[in-house]
Amino acid sequence: MCTLVVARGVFPNTPLLLAANRDEYLSRLATGPTIWCDGGIPFVAPRDLLAGGTWLGVNARSVVAAITNRREVPKRDDRRSRGELVTKALGFATATEAAEAIASLDGASYNGFHLVIADGETAHLVWGDGQRMHLHPLDGGLHVITEAGFDGKNRRAQAVFDWLRHLDEPNVEALRPLLTLHASDPFDGLCNHADAIGYGTKSSTVVRFCEDGISMWHCDTRPCEGSGFDDVSHLVANL
Repeated sequence: MCTLVVARGVFPNTPLLLAANRDEYLSRLATGPTIWCDGGIPFVAPRDLLAGGTWLGVNARSVVAAITNRREVPKRDDRRSRGELVTKALGFATATEAAEAIASLDGASYNGFHLVIADGETAHLVWGDGQRMHLHPLDGGLHVITEAGFDGKNRRAQAVFDWLRHLDEPNVEALRPLLTLHASDPFDGLCNHADAIGYGTKSSTVVRFCEDGISMWHCDTRPCEGSGFDDVSHLVANL
């Protein structure tokens, strides 16, 4: 699953806002954000310890990338990890270059996904249906991307649209109530507690582009639990 909220030019002094909840099997281990440098452009991202990739990151050229899976695409275990698509995207200097490069890959090599790639100037959605890659621009305004699709009318997306209409300042304290929204059906909420099947929201991240730089906050557990979000903006500043 996972939920990505992308706001382009919606809030003052905020060309780009990305708020993301990661849903995954609770037993799947990961580390929090660190600086990676594999010989290309360095970036800040958490790391999935099973497949070695990541689900969200920001690079030294101010490119941010984040991924969800895509529902109703048959999953095959012999395909490549979708987490490597994020690290590939973060190897480019602009969002447009990254999106075009990912869209040119073999779509049959990956299970279904939605990949947001953005910088301060442009934003794109590359999605794969298990056979082909598709490239879609994300224009100015508010976008909600989930495993069900993008800018759809599902209950989770509608809850985001309704909630953000009343938000004036998109700081992490103001966004936390959104990222902790629950529902009677756990798969309709942003914060997922499907404990009966060992699945749910495992972490939450907010990335905000402002005139004075990029801020990044990360909660390494469900955002409704623990002490809240850690400010990891210094990692981005040190790239």
